[in-house]
Amino acid sequence: MKACKNCRYIIEQGNVCPACQSTDFSDKFNSQIIIFDAEKSEIARKLGAKIAGKYAVRIK
Repeated sequence: MKACKNCRYIIEQGNVCPACQSTDFSDKFNSQIIIFDAEKSEIARKLGAKIAGKYAVRIK
C-alpha cells in the first residue's frame, strides 16, 4: 500500500492516484481512515477527501 502525497488517498496497486491523478506516493504513513460517504462526512471535509476510500492520516 502507498499513500498519495498530494491528497493522502491510499492505493494498493497502480501508479496514478484515482482521487487527484497525482503520481507522487509514499509507502511510509501513519494510521488510516476509511471514508464511506465523502459528501456527508465531516472528517472527509476536513481531510479534503472528494471520493470514498482509504486515506492516510499522516504521511512521513
